Amino acid sequence: MTSASPQLVGYPGESLVPAGPPVAPRVLVPVAAPAAPAPVLGAGDLLIIAEGLATSAPRWAGMQRPRRRVWDLMAASESFEAWVIGWPTGARIDLHDHGPSAGAVVVASGELRETTPVEDGTGVGSWLTRVVTAGEAATFGPDYVHGLANAGASVAVSVHVYSPRLTSMTYFDLVDGRLRTVP
Repeated sequence: MTSASPQLVGYPGESLVPAGPPVAPRVLVPVAAPAAPAPVLGAGDLLIIAEGLATSAPRWAGMQRPRRRVWDLMAASESFEAWVIGWPTGARIDLHDHGPSAGAVVVASGELRETTPVEDGTGVGSWLTRVVTAGEAATFGPDYVHGLANAGASVAVSVHVYSPRLTSMTYFDLVDGRLRTVP
């Protein structure tokens, strides 16, 4: 007696897996194809989301009088995530990137000082420092390195939106004129 070949049932392009115990003849049933990766949003879309959320950010629970830098997830989808961050005077985050994510930051209240290293081919040749005040925004691409601090006299609240969703942050030190990863 010869064994029968498995019978395939399904539509073109579908993945098929055996149904039931492995006895001949087998019938293979369709399995949904993997979902496509979530779309990555561009700077303009990230900015629209950040500006919209910034209107309510100063009233977000825990942001009015934080004693240390605090954050909370405001919104998320497959394509982005948005965080509100409260910065008491003197709060800061050291030099870091956002891995493969691009982002938009809107200062909803107060002001933040952003510091960005500027490399000149031989290392960090200078620093770009700017103050971002309430209502102002910044956008950045993947692997952008910066530090933020509240050097103002009052609490600052900001909204940070990332796409794709934030999966990593690398911190850096400046050693001999070069950015080095902090272990």
